[in-house]
Amino acid sequence: MGGGLLVLWDIDQTLIVTSGVATEAYAEAVVATLGRPWRGDMSYNGLTERAMAARILRQHGVEPEPELVARLLVTVEQALLDRTEATRSRGRALAGAHAALAAIGAGDDARQSVL
Repeated sequence: MGGGLLVLWDIDQTLIVTSGVATEAYAEAVVATLGRPWRGDMSYNGLTERAMAARILRQHGVEPEPELVARLLVTVEQALLDRTEATRSRGRALAGAHAALAAIGAGDDARQSVL
């Protein structure tokens, strides 16, 4: 097995800014999954989606059981897909994002993915 470079990107606030679209998606998913109003704050930079979902469930007074976390994440995914156009119109790439992706992608032994 050769060496190489693996880069795992956190998307929101690292490569792009969604200008509230992600928060709206999580809020909708919480209401749909728990039947409770959203009362989160989305200051979860650096966390994986699974860790964010667990924290959000705890903020809403619910123990983050694995099946509930999975259900919330499926609902979030659909809510984000439903907001694709909003992300395009309101979101933007952060300065240097394109250059960073291109520079790492130019390497023969580099692999990139998202968290």
